[in-house]
Amino acid sequence: MKKIHLPVTILIALLFFSCSSDDDSPHLSQSELLVENRPWIFNHYEVIEIIDAGHSEITRQFIVEDMNFYAAGLTLSFNQNGTLFI
Repeated sequence: MKKIHLPVTILIALLFFSCSSDDDSPHLSQSELLVENRPWIFNHYEVIEIIDAGHSEITRQFIVEDMNFYAAGLTLSFNQNGTLFI
């Protein structure tokens, strides 16, 4: 029985140590991604949900169309210190 344990243990150890991650890219923080990929160009706005406590007559479609009309092509640049340049 001991003869079987040693080869099985060695095999398991080899399999465990031979596995490696396929993701060798560095993990960047959200702020690093914002700065690294600048400038960002606004091209689409989408409303997911509206919570209306005041019974407004403004619709989801109106907000989306208004934002997409006025902000289309807007360039956003995030700086290292966390500020935004428009």
